[in-house]
Amino acid sequence: MTLYRCGYCGGCTDKDGNTIDWYEDSGWDTAEQTHGMCCAEKETARSTIVTREMAIDAQTPDIDGMSV
Repeated sequence: MTLYRCGYCGGCTDKDGNTIDWYEDSGWDTAEQTHGMCCAEKETARSTIVTREMAIDAQTPDIDGMSV
């Protein structure tokens, strides 16, 4: 059986990222990461505005000011 967990908080999820209750203590070290619905809002709030320096460092000046 494949185990899944949220890549942001580590909570137990199903393969689609829906939060589930799980009481098994073994196997979580090898669980596959999902985009957990438990942290969907937190992940979208973590965007970063690319500064001019960041764009130059990435050798792509056209991304200056973009949100990533």
